[in-house]
Amino acid sequence: MKKYYFLIIVFALALLFVGGCNKKEEQGNYSIEELKQYAIDSIHAYEGEENDAGEIVYYIHIANDVNLPTANPDVKGSKITWTSLDETCIESSGKIVDRDSRRILNIDFECKVEYGGKALYIPFIFRLTTISLETAAMRFEAQLPSTIFEDRVFVDKIDDIIDISWTSSNEEAFSNEGKYTKLGQDSETIITFIASDSNNKCERSKTITVQGKTVLDLFNECKEWIVAEGVKDTYLTKNADLPTKYEGKVDLTWTSFNSKIMENDGTIHQTYYDQYVLLRCRISIDNHMADYKIQFKIAALDETDDVTMIKKIVEDIAVDKIDKRVFLVYGNINQYYNAVEFCGGSLEMHEQICPISDQNRPGIVKISTEYITVHDTANNSSGANAKMHANYVQGGGGGTSWHYSIDQDNCYHQMPDNEVAYHAGDGHRVYGLIDTGIKATALKPVIYIKNGTYHILGQDTKLRPFNNQDATSYDTTNYTTEDINSLGIIVEVGANGNYYMGRTYYNTGYGLISNFGGNRNSIGIESCVNSGSDYGHTYRNLSILVANLCIQNNLSVDRVKGHHYFSGKPCPNSILTTQLWEDFLTLVSREKFVIEKLSDYSFNWSAISSNIDNKGFIKLSVSSGDEVKYKVEVKKGSSTVYTDSFTTIIK
Repeated sequence: MKKYYFLIIVFALALLFVGGCNKKEEQGNYSIEELKQYAIDSIHAYEGEENDAGEIVYYIHIANDVNLPTANPDVKGSKITWTSLDETCIESSGKIVDRDSRRILNIDFECKVEYGGKALYIPFIFRLTTISLETAAMRFEAQLPSTIFEDRVFVDKIDDIIDISWTSSNEEAFSNEGKYTKLGQDSETIITFIASDSNNKCERSKTITVQGKTVLDLFNECKEWIVAEGVKDTYLTKNADLPTKYEGKVDLTWTSFNSKIMENDGTIHQTYYDQYVLLRCRISIDNHMADYKIQFKIAALDETDDVTMIKKIVEDIAVDKIDKRVFLVYGNINQYYNAVEFCGGSLEMHEQICPISDQNRPGIVKISTEYITVHDTANNSSGANAKMHANYVQGGGGGTSWHYSIDQDNCYHQMPDNEVAYHAGDGHRVYGLIDTGIKATALKPVIYIKNGTYHILGQDTKLRPFNNQDATSYDTTNYTTEDINSLGIIVEVGANGNYYMGRTYYNTGYGLISNFGGNRNSIGIESCVNSGSDYGHTYRNLSILVANLCIQNNLSVDRVKGHHYFSGKPCPNSILTTQLWEDFLTLVSREKFVIEKLSDYSFNWSAISSNIDNKGFIKLSVSSGDEVKYKVEVKKGSSTVYTDSFTTIIK
């Protein structure tokens, strides 16, 4: 028996010896550089740019606490030490202490790796999100409706750091790409979604009903009925009679995006210039809902004496209360409380016309100018202001070009207004109006699609989008109304009393029906969204520039369009996403009226309280309930014709 015990002990020692030798051999081949890479890989960091010391900085995205390794467990004698340079936000252990709900925080970390008597230091930046993964998952879940009855696009990125992935358990009815398919009856799908940062994830799920075709068909029929029968004209000279029922079983509830112009019940508030307002119609069938948005144009009042008009315009501006306005798309531009939009501003123009070239200024003279096209640059880099973009166009622009670049301080004119520029994404498509053959019964009806062709007020135009730039043949695809870009299609009354509509095409890049004439027949303006700038000031300057260009080119404000109109691209994203397009058109309309009709008068606005400046911009430090005070003096020459003081409350 002792002999057996002896053999067992010898065998165990041999195994230990062999294992120890292998371990030592492995450690003997291990280097400090490998430990450095282990530290980087263990927290899934990625390589950034060099710092001032010439070192590569590594980044990690962090929404939740991160587990920071203190050693490579497979390498004896290895040591990893982490040091946070801002313990008030993230501790050296990787635990989150505090975050800023308004912006991403970049926290400097130092990592020291030690092995074999050597040490290396690695600079890291931990990008701390504004919310946790759990909150991100809740936000994603809030997007999920109780019932699916149309294609859906969900936000899949938060702070450009938190990724949201999701899957559907019933792809036949609702695919992983968000494609809805009408089935014969209701069904269910489980949406499983995961919010993740570089190292953590939060997984949840929600069961959703996928609606069968009956209710969806009813929604589509109702949308068609609204613009064919329910709302026949969107150009209003009197209160609108908005329908509240369809076929006795569908409820229609209207919500105005600006009740100062048009109330939920259709009551309008006119002034001496045209105004634009967006209304949402919520279609409710039992417990199911769908939204349909319509732009209305509110006709101007007949002009009267100048002083009466001046008082009314000041009344439009000096409202009792204002809401907070935030341009949400570009998080690193300054956000601001809704300015009191003083009228009568001026704009300094810098001429910097780029040279004739084959690349972006071919020198082609436009047949006509039919539109003003508004963009935003989508370039939120620091220093990406109007001057930089003017220089870019002057240097060839990578083949692109536009006529004006504008920011919060300056405006640069870089292409002659009568020349073609390449900014709208519609190629060489030339503007043109087509006779629909339908006699006009309203000034501004809405065009929709039924059975693949355009319809107006229940009548078939027989027209379709064109399938080529020469507008010689039609696209035979059976598109639907939902395929039309959100800014619509132009329709006007011709000299023969018929409706004329603009040429259209289907933009495959953005998947929307768009309009001809962006490059060939419009003046393009890029508004800057560079980091640190205040888009509120840029927005105001933009309205002044557009108003002047409308006057110079004898264009109605109806001919002011976003880039989206010509290609389907979501641009100007800063205005469209915040649903301020109609607000912008109204601001342009007001500036245009003041320039055209009240040019003999100067509007002199000045702040009374310290929380507003002389341009009407309100400080970020104000809170709900705070008052801003200001005054205006309107002069004709040296004579004062009107003056008053005002108080506006922050909602």
